[in-house]
Amino acid sequence: MAVVDKIPACSSARYDVRGRDGYEPHRQRKFCLIAMNVTQVKSFLILTVLAIIGFGPLSLTCLIGLYIVLRRPDWFYRVVKNLYRGTACGSEHCPEQDEKRRSATRMARIKTFLSLLVLLVLDIAPIPVAGSIGLYVVVARPCWFRRLVEKIYGDMDTQSDI
Repeated sequence: MAVVDKIPACSSARYDVRGRDGYEPHRQRKFCLIAMNVTQVKSFLILTVLAIIGFGPLSLTCLIGLYIVLRRPDWFYRVVKNLYRGTACGSEHCPEQDEKRRSATRMARIKTFLSLLVLLVLDIAPIPVAGSIGLYVVVARPCWFRRLVEKIYGDMDTQSDI
């Protein structure tokens, strides 16, 4: 087992590792301490509360998700935009044709709605599934979630903001 001498704050830098056989200089490893922006911290706290409430008979997290998919409120789009600010997938955007975008938006909304209905049924079990997935999305900020939100909001005017 190796002992780390210097740990960079958030990069894939070279640092020295002390192994069994002695000193191995300049081993390349990616290590990043968790640094959360303000939107991540607020979202994490809210989703933690929703996950705790999710132990009840009805998943509030899924109901909020269903509302977001149906109504597409501007505040959620702004939250996602702020959540992904400064990430690699926060700047990628490829405009699609209008009809293709409308079709992709419709299909994304239907698939997401059905997935949330399934999660609503699964959340009756003692483990809050939707809240756990929400916490993962806030901490890890996967690009697939941002692309999904972009598809759901695809035919709205807010598309140019991300």
